[in-house]
Amino acid sequence: MTLGNFIVNMIALNQTAGLSIALDQTAGLSIALDQTPGLLIALDQTAGMLIALDQTAGLSIALDQTAGLLIALNQTAGLLIALDQTAGLLIALDQTAGLLIALDQTAGLLIALDQTAGLLIALDQTAGC
Repeated sequence: MTLGNFIVNMIALNQTAGLSIALDQTAGLSIALDQTPGLLIALDQTAGMLIALDQTAGLSIALDQTAGLLIALNQTAGLLIALDQTAGLLIALDQTAGLLIALDQTAGLLIALDQTAGLLIALDQTAGC
């Protein structure tokens, strides 16, 4: 198989699977879009950013290695998770159950809010409270 035939076959294969890949080595950017399952992946090596979007499952993930930030959003389950490794902060929000959890490892603070039961819990390990 010649290189030309290989390229034509690859293009045909990509169109059949609904797959599109873009790679910019100068900017360190890679984008992959698969229209069949509704999946989008974007990787920016320069900024240390990774974004993954799954439209079928309603899932969105963003990872910023530079800032140490991870955000995961699942629209189907109503779940939002945010993790900031730099500040030691973890936030989890479950809209379905009405639950909000915030954990600050730096200050040793844990906050849990359950809107359904009207419950608020705060734990401060630093103050022993």
